[in-house]
Amino acid sequence: MKLQSYLSNAEDIARYGMVYTAAQHPLGHLKNLHSVGKSLVGRLDSVETRTQAEALSGTELYIPKSAMPPLEDDAFYHAELIGLAVVNETGDAVGHIKALHDFGAGDIIEIAITDEKNTVFYPFAQVEIDSTAGKAIVQQDVLEMLR
Repeated sequence: MKLQSYLSNAEDIARYGMVYTAAQHPLGHLKNLHSVGKSLVGRLDSVETRTQAEALSGTELYIPKSAMPPLEDDAFYHAELIGLAVVNETGDAVGHIKALHDFGAGDIIEIAITDEKNTVFYPFAQVEIDSTAGKAIVQQDVLEMLR
């Protein structure tokens, strides 16, 4: 199987045990992982045939948060930020975080603007995360420039 890991050390994904589908269906343990370019190649111990492997093509694999190492203060897993409410500096609702991207020049959040179909790419370095209140705070003037 070929897969993409989003960990800082891609091959560490095998350390976290059982992998699951988005619907929390257990798929098995990753085995024999090795890097090939920017991807990993390996196998799931529950997959015995090529047909079974092909049936999983495009399936996103997950590990439970409980298996992840604890983070330092003011650090977040990307998955924790998806769906987070976005407000401007005066507290007005802007939208929610739809996705996080890294195109090589630093992390970018994609904000789905409330009551609009479009999204805005906003530099993550300029976002304040208020984990207590469960929101991301952006500067309205920067947001307007990006629209």
